[in-house]
Amino acid sequence: MTRNLPVHSPDQIPGRRPEQFSQRSRVITFTLAVFLGVLGVHRFYTGKVLTGLLMFLTGGGFGLWWAVDVMTILMGYYRDAEGLRLAPPTRQPERLPHHPEPTRRAVPTRAPTDEEIAERELDRLLNDPLADKFAELEAEMGQDATLDERAHHRH
Repeated sequence: MTRNLPVHSPDQIPGRRPEQFSQRSRVITFTLAVFLGVLGVHRFYTGKVLTGLLMFLTGGGFGLWWAVDVMTILMGYYRDAEGLRLAPPTRQPERLPHHPEPTRRAVPTRAPTDEEIAERELDRLLNDPLADKFAELEAEMGQDATLDERAHHRH
């Protein structure tokens, strides 16, 4: 019986305009009502000055008026001085950095073998900083330094 009926959200009902909300925040109004509601501060915030003053003078309508206001704000039915409902709270998206630094992954390397470690250590010990200079001087003097180079660069 109901399967042929059109289904619409309240904003999509033909002939009905989307509801406009107040510029005032429901979260701020609720916070003011909870902490300073018996003084009518939330009513002053929403532009209802006369009822805010009455609420201030009666101590939130002896607490009852305050409780009703807190519940109507919480349920979303509270209206400001222009008759507009307070806007529902919106969740702000998390802000992401504009240009995040690219993450650099380390290239996996294999551990050197014992032979490679020993060879590096031997090269370090046999590396004479003056050997290249002596080879140049010997080349200038015409002496053969090939025997010395073979002994020095042994791998």
